[in-house]
Amino acid sequence: MIDAMVRGQWLVGYAEMDGVDRVLRQMSQRFPLQNPMGEGADALREAHGDLEPLFNTFWLDLVAEFGLNSKG
Repeated sequence: MIDAMVRGQWLVGYAEMDGVDRVLRQMSQRFPLQNPMGEGADALREAHGDLEPLFNTFWLDLVAEFGLNSKG
């Protein structure tokens, strides 16, 4: 599985909302029962404004705790 993830650059795709949307829709189709996972990116888009400052605070705490480079 890891080889497929590297070849397909899965983590790179998760950096963009379109990539997240594609993955969630594909995962949703793999389940035999109907589920709302395919609309997950839409929910994330709606909540982005509220989540962004929380993530930024989390990121700064993570950088401080583990001595990471704040640029990624």
